Amino acid sequence: STATRWIYWINGPDPFWESPFVTTNYYVAAMNNVYGLPLNSFKWPGHGTPPPFPTASIGNLTDLSVEGSWYREFDQPVLSPSGYYFAQHYIDPLPGEPSFSTTNSTRSLFIASVGQPFSITAWAKQSLQNGYGGVFAYPEQYFDKAYKADAYGNATTNKAGILSEYGEFFATEPGSVVLTTKPDGLTATTGQCTVHAVKIQLDVNNDGNMDLSYAGPDNTSAESPFVFWVNNDYDFSSGSADVFGHEGDNRYRANYSDPGITCQRDLEDFARLWICGMPALPIGYQVTLSMNAISGNPAINLVSAVETNGGNLYLSNTNIAAAQVYDPYGVGPGQKYRTISSTNSLTLPSNLFTNAGNKYFLFEGAGTTGGKGELVLTVSRGTTVIAQTSAWLDLHDVKHFYERAVITNTVSGAISNMTSAVQIVEYAKASALGDDQDIIVFVHGFNVSVADWRNESDTVFKRLYQSGYRGKFATVEWPCERLDWSLLQTRAAVFNQSEIKAYKAGIGFAAYASQLQARLPNYRLHVLGHSQGNAVVSEAIKQGGVTFDTYILSQSALPASAYDVNAPTDSYLMAAESVPGFHTPEWQPMGYRGAYTNLPGQIVNFYNTNDPVLAVWMLDQAVAKPNGLAENQIHPGKFYDYDGTNGWWHNWILSSYLVTDPQESRAMISRSRTWPIGGTPPETGHGVISSGIDLNTRYGFKDSFPADHSAQWVRPIQSTRPYFQQVLISCGILPAP
Repeated sequence: STATRWIYWINGPDPFWESPFVTTNYYVAAMNNVYGLPLNSFKWPGHGTPPPFPTASIGNLTDLSVEGSWYREFDQPVLSPSGYYFAQHYIDPLPGEPSFSTTNSTRSLFIASVGQPFSITAWAKQSLQNGYGGVFAYPEQYFDKAYKADAYGNATTNKAGILSEYGEFFATEPGSVVLTTKPDGLTATTGQCTVHAVKIQLDVNNDGNMDLSYAGPDNTSAESPFVFWVNNDYDFSSGSADVFGHEGDNRYRANYSDPGITCQRDLEDFARLWICGMPALPIGYQVTLSMNAISGNPAINLVSAVETNGGNLYLSNTNIAAAQVYDPYGVGPGQKYRTISSTNSLTLPSNLFTNAGNKYFLFEGAGTTGGKGELVLTVSRGTTVIAQTSAWLDLHDVKHFYERAVITNTVSGAISNMTSAVQIVEYAKASALGDDQDIIVFVHGFNVSVADWRNESDTVFKRLYQSGYRGKFATVEWPCERLDWSLLQTRAAVFNQSEIKAYKAGIGFAAYASQLQARLPNYRLHVLGHSQGNAVVSEAIKQGGVTFDTYILSQSALPASAYDVNAPTDSYLMAAESVPGFHTPEWQPMGYRGAYTNLPGQIVNFYNTNDPVLAVWMLDQAVAKPNGLAENQIHPGKFYDYDGTNGWWHNWILSSYLVTDPQESRAMISRSRTWPIGGTPPETGHGVISSGIDLNTRYGFKDSFPADHSAQWVRPIQSTRPYFQQVLISCGILPAP
């Protein structure tokens, strides 16, 4: 209202009015109310029915002989805009509360949490012009719009978040937001204040991009936490000659207990964590991270990221990775902050927040068991909590995330009676990847212990994850032979004996693959076979009727002629074949050539022309086929040979038998006439091969023995992540950048 009204006073004469002569007649004296506004007039019931309520002005005589209620009218206040006051309930004093003073000004910082309700009040401060000095009115205001702020803090025309008229604000992305009021009803002015929306950001969907929006795929909740593994393996560097680091036995030490990042290899166990939208904090403010455990013992270790944009080049750039590694003197970004757990909180250094902008960190899961919890960021001033935001984490042992199958061979009499079966399937207990309907199955190669298989499988899983894979992963262990380096003369025999075991393990692998297809009927099935593991896979496909959408032969230790009958012959092997008494069958079924030309699906050959282990394979083919000399060294009087038509196994002491098993013939008798397919170009299709990938020219796989034969997990992720990105591309899966 722009006009004053008579306000009820008391039932009877006002004690400030004067009656100099008679008790029933009064005149109205000049006076001011508590605001200094002068009295204009008053009303009272007067005489009559109904009461006439006459008006008396200052200086007029009035008959007040009739008792009744009294109503006074003071001047209409003249108000002038004097700024706006914004405040939060329970944090700031509000106009009308005992703790409020007209000298109070709007707090310098308002901080909201993305995805959580935030309430604020707005008051138009107006100074009284026609009353006492220092008197103000504070009409509360309705809110209007929320706009993104530019780099200078000014409101843009871009809307931000959801704002109700009553000051209930819901931020949908981090950053500075300008809240505006509707025009004041008396002065027509509008007010605005800045609210800084903060968020803990994680790459939940593992696509390499941080989606900062509340409704986006990277937002966490109790039902959709960020899932990662605890860093309980042992990657370490043994000195200047081992700058990238290698993996050790974690029975004695786990990386999460280290004071810093020990080597570049260790970085594959870290993920990114951003604190977004944080303004510059004045002295007296602090930022604390704490953990609310929901189950288990969730804990993390935090380090400051060296990348000024919070990128993920620490996974692919050796220079950035080297800068991120722990300084041997205990300083630098590789140094870990205090562990954050349900019993330990971390107050971040105040100098991190002297400037506004996103803050970038890397973190690892700490502890042996993991758990689920809420990571809470609290901004406080003294004992007053100014704002809180949080992100949800679910941490596991990495083996919870993938399936493990163990294939065992059984032997009854002759090799031809060998068979295999699925002994154990350990199913995944959790999913860290996503819901894509792809499954990649990894099959290891020759000379791999159970411990080696588990470590390799962990590494393959982690590197597929860090390359952006969002499907399922499984790994298969089969009973390969192990090298005894103290008996170097037995190497060739052991390799051939392992090859026959690989062929026989194909039966069990086919059964396992069939189980997968039955359990996951709508999934695309891909297999990554390494080295001699391809004898398991190729034989399973050939004999078991298993089909794969993609089959990657990585550094495969089988002849190129098995997949491409037109593969060029090798002069070294052809010379060995020409030695009298050392002839072998060439064509399938008893020889290699053409053995796998009927395989269906997309077959991709990952090859390295300089592979040092495949060079040993060539030596085996030349000097240990038929498997005579080497076999005789182990079992005197026992050897294989070939008479030009048939293959034989001889035991001069007891007996001989005709070799009729094609798998036994290929492993023990047949000599390849070509290089292994794992060392054979081109990148274009040939034979049953759909395409090839040159590991030497593309990814620098060289001739170091034996490391470069397994460079994809021996080397650190910074140099081999492109290999795993190519695995995904070859499977028709888009990798993370």
